[in-house]
Amino acid sequence: MKVLIIESDLRLCRHWVSRLRSERVDAEIHQTSELRGAFGAFQQLKPEVVLLDLQIGHGRGLELCRRIGDWSERTAVVVIGSKASDACAALDAGAVDFLVRPLEYERLEQALDKAAHLSAGLRTERLRVAETESPFEFVASRLHGELKIIPIREIRCFRAEDKYVTAVHRHGEDLIDEPLWRLEERFGAHHFVRVHRNGLVARQAIRSLRSSGRHRHTVILHDGQEMPVSRRHVAPLRRLLLDRLNGG
Repeated sequence: MKVLIIESDLRLCRHWVSRLRSERVDAEIHQTSELRGAFGAFQQLKPEVVLLDLQIGHGRGLELCRRIGDWSERTAVVVIGSKASDACAALDAGAVDFLVRPLEYERLEQALDKAAHLSAGLRTERLRVAETESPFEFVASRLHGELKIIPIREIRCFRAEDKYVTAVHRHGEDLIDEPLWRLEERFGAHHFVRVHRNGLVARQAIRSLRSSGRHRHTVILHDGQEMPVSRRHVAPLRRLLLDRLNGG
């Protein structure tokens, strides 16, 4: 296991590194105490686990946590903060665990084991999916310590509700970490069409477009599900259906 510790307190950072290296001989431990260069170190090392100080760079830990998550879905980030009330923000930013100072070493070890397990689980799932999918043809769902890889070909639609996005697929529904705009950026051109500010629908899952009144439209999926269509997306959706009828 490769671990990168990003901790602004250099003395504390050195203490953790020394103890982890002495007690976890199977682990490769690296450290940095400066925000500048931390992301570069992460990119170079490609660690399975990152221990991240929430206050690094005068409180820019959450920003770095999101950036790490955007760059690598296989890295598990454990955030360390001074207030338990910061836990929700850290988890929303993509952390798999949150530790409160003063830190007990036993709790640190538990968090490392959990993060390593999650990272290994995601790598295993990626290898399984990679047999039939390209590296960018899936999304990851991470909930209550469980990781799941969902191939894009199995997804019927994405629904955005509040701060969360739900992937509706052939086996059910799962919450995912990516915002709708990023999903559209990654997959929209080939796989999905925008039907509403809160919805993306798989092109192959669309059965028909139904109008009920002048400004009310609904897209019907092959499995019977329905999603509202906003006025600005009606014309592109009609063109898609016409192209399909014409063999385009």
